[in-house]
Amino acid sequence: MILIWCSSRYTPRIRIYRTGGSLLRTWICAHSRLTSSYLVGAAGATGVHWLTMFLLVVCSVNPVVATSIGAVAGAFVNFVWQRTVTFASTGAASTHALHYALLVCASWSFNSTIFKWVLDNLPTNVASAQLLTTALVAVFNFLMTRWILRS
Repeated sequence: MILIWCSSRYTPRIRIYRTGGSLLRTWICAHSRLTSSYLVGAAGATGVHWLTMFLLVVCSVNPVVATSIGAVAGAFVNFVWQRTVTFASTGAASTHALHYALLVCASWSFNSTIFKWVLDNLPTNVASAQLLTTALVAVFNFLMTRWILRS
């Protein structure tokens, strides 16, 4: 049995799906376009993030500063894609931008903190530390972006 938090504009609710049943299959099919589009936008934003970080590190910028600047550049690309393509939001762009800016601040802090902790505490290089950080931040960003742009 799988519990999934679903929320419409007016009524939050939890749906229960039986594993292996048609209800789960229906839910996955209904959300596959959304998930695929989100991943395409996130991959583009991650590419911008990593490219910016790489160029700054090559120019002798501190890796923590470089990944922080890259995260902001990627966030801009991600916002434009998610708002226009994935969620096709019709609400006020200024309201979404403000809420998304708050998410970017939280995500930027999350990204920088995790990256620094991994780099300082695990025997890894910059690229591996950023890969792990990207995976963790991606989950957080999906959940929050969906909430912001669906409201």
